[in-house]
Amino acid sequence: MGQDDITARQPDAQVASPPVASQDASAKRIGPICLIRLIGKGGMGEVWLGKHELLGIEVALKVLSTGGIDSADPAFIDFIQGAKVAASLIHPGLNKVHHADICDGIPHLVLEYLDGPNLGELIVRHGRLDLPVVRAVVEAVCAAVAHLHQHDRVHRDIKPSNIVLTSDGRIVVTDFGLACATPALSLRQKIGVVAGTPAYMAPETFDGVASARSDVYAIGMTAYFLLTGQNAFGGAFDELRNHHKSTPLDVEPLRGAGVPDGVTDAIVRATSKDVLFRPKTARHVLEVFRRAFDEAGIQAAPRDAMVALLAGPISPRVDAPLRDPAAPSQTAETVSHLAALKREFRDSIQPSKSVAAAPARPVNPVFATQRKAEKRRIRIAYWIATVAGACASGGMVLLIDRNGARLEQWLSTHVAHAKVVMTPGPGNSVTFSRQLPIWEHLVLALMPLGSLVLAGVVFTILLYKTLRGKPLPADSENTRCGWCQHELRGITEPICSECGHRIGDRGPDEEGLVPLNRRPSRRFMIIVLLPVAFLLTTALARFAMKAVELLLFRRLSSLLLENILGFASLFFGAAAVVLLYEASLRLTMTHSGRAWCRGCKAELRDLAKPVCPACGLEI
Repeated sequence: MGQDDITARQPDAQVASPPVASQDASAKRIGPICLIRLIGKGGMGEVWLGKHELLGIEVALKVLSTGGIDSADPAFIDFIQGAKVAASLIHPGLNKVHHADICDGIPHLVLEYLDGPNLGELIVRHGRLDLPVVRAVVEAVCAAVAHLHQHDRVHRDIKPSNIVLTSDGRIVVTDFGLACATPALSLRQKIGVVAGTPAYMAPETFDGVASARSDVYAIGMTAYFLLTGQNAFGGAFDELRNHHKSTPLDVEPLRGAGVPDGVTDAIVRATSKDVLFRPKTARHVLEVFRRAFDEAGIQAAPRDAMVALLAGPISPRVDAPLRDPAAPSQTAETVSHLAALKREFRDSIQPSKSVAAAPARPVNPVFATQRKAEKRRIRIAYWIATVAGACASGGMVLLIDRNGARLEQWLSTHVAHAKVVMTPGPGNSVTFSRQLPIWEHLVLALMPLGSLVLAGVVFTILLYKTLRGKPLPADSENTRCGWCQHELRGITEPICSECGHRIGDRGPDEEGLVPLNRRPSRRFMIIVLLPVAFLLTTALARFAMKAVELLLFRRLSSLLLENILGFASLFFGAAAVVLLYEASLRLTMTHSGRAWCRGCKAELRDLAKPVCPACGLEI
């Protein structure tokens, strides 16, 4: 197993040593497990190698360092619930949980035994790792932690000593002692417990706040340690807390180790002080690291190379002792400055002038002219389409009223087969009549309604769409993701940190999803809502005007007034259709997968770099 479970707690916390460690290992048993030897010890407890006599396999028994509890204790219920969660998460990169129980008041976990060193021990033996090995490790860790995040679980203690390299070359994430069930996508989920390893803890975790982005921070710090052979920050608990919250990451050791700039930028982004600037989950940071390694031409080390690393010669450790970082680099200064601006913007109710600064470059005059022309076209098209739609609807109603009897006669003669009904009359007379089937009555009743909708909706929308012209993007100074509308500022990769999609990509993504405007369900919803809005608005307007007529114009009631009120109700219905269509058009533009440069307003299409191809403005 080989896990190092040293965990950050309050400086005055006292951890009692479990009784299992003070007894003879050869004679000690816990249930069906015979303990063999102690293989790990730390603040969270002890890890023993054991033999499961019923299953006939070697297991790792983790004995937690807590006081005696029983099955009625709430701590026992929480412990068992956490064990159930861990056991339900099956992934090749996660340490399997076989069993959980309490023996003599001591809770313990029965885990899969991993016959290999953890990465902390490996660094001590071999020094910092090569770039292909680090890529293989980072991808495996990100994939395993992404499985946790997908099930709304946060690990909270990712570090090299909790990552094991097995004898067959697998990378396995261990130690679920601090894992908690929390909304993984939440930015600030208050846990209330300050726990973790200080050298790898995100700034917010020192305040008892944990989320998936806290794990992303720990992954970035772990990658830094693997590439340089040293931690980014050193010192006591309080010093580490201050470093994580305020000291920029020193990237000079990374450059001195020959780490490509793209990989360095990925680590800087993952370890941003501001949680909003980090990738959203482990899956997103995995894509960032993959892209950085691919651009540098570095391939992941194969499985046999990882096995050879275990059997290779032991070299002296090449990293320097823990020290305070040097002066921050330009990249770190930029990220820190952007994070400060983001915090000020988020905490203020009304954005200040310093935050809501003018764009780096003025808006393209051509685009400004197009914007004015679009607003003018929208106003003209609105009134023309609304009036024309009301006239078309009124004309259709008059046409159907005048030809209703002729339509009924045509249906009964050419379409329906009416029954001839004989009705006895006075004396011996008999009256013959034609009885229409039920479906023909439905057709006659719905025909005026359908024609009204056809004229009021289809004609109005087609006319408005023709007169309006091609829509332009929202008039905003900021570049936003076309999938989730997250503001894009100061990014190092053309990837949205909220939804993980490439800027300008219109889908489908790796999960088969497409932006909102390309989804058939949304188109069907709009098709249904437009007729409903027209009929509902027309009916309500008609009812209101009829009430006004009865109250105020009872003596002035005439055919002309009736026609005016009918046209007004149809006008309101057509206006509602145009407004709803314009709203759906705006929603389509903002969730289409498209993004526009804040400087020149050029469309950004599937960018390879976070730079506008038209004006060269950085996002």
